[in-house]
Amino acid sequence: MPESNNLTTAAAEDLADILQQAKSVQLATKSAAGKAEVSYAPVYIDEARRLHILISEIAEHTDNIMQTSHASAIVIEDEATAGHIFARRRATFDCEATPLVRDSPEWIEATAAFKARFETLGLGDFVAGLYNMADFHLVRLTPTKGRLVTGFGKAFTLSGERMATIEHFSGATGKGHRSIKKTT
Repeated sequence: MPESNNLTTAAAEDLADILQQAKSVQLATKSAAGKAEVSYAPVYIDEARRLHILISEIAEHTDNIMQTSHASAIVIEDEATAGHIFARRRATFDCEATPLVRDSPEWIEATAAFKARFETLGLGDFVAGLYNMADFHLVRLTPTKGRLVTGFGKAFTLSGERMATIEHFSGATGKGHRSIKKTT
């Protein structure tokens, strides 16, 4: 098997592992006026690799998402378990954001799955309690494109259905990292 196929096969396995382990997602949002905001939210990721976040109107990121219908999200390996702090495995996504209508079939299905995800942490009842608060919204983030980093020199673009199209990425110049040549 060619090296690129081995790389992308390993990358697909890393992506599946990163997403399966994820309990939260870091978010980058922008207000309608262009002000950037960084935050995080607990996450449930479905089989289609759509991210679901339960967010409160009190948070700035909620207003930003509701106004712009966009967010950038990163799922990143825990610092404590990373093999190298400079090469934490991570997947970043540009996402379209869709608030799910409370009590709709989509909302019922997603809230049940979200609750089940957090029951494994003993937080199922806590999550269910948040559903009863009017200021909390369940928002689906659907990735439109992404980037996966699994180590040094192992960066990949993600696209297509389920972000399953994985291509090795070597930077905008196509040359990857380059050393600076010093002269004496």
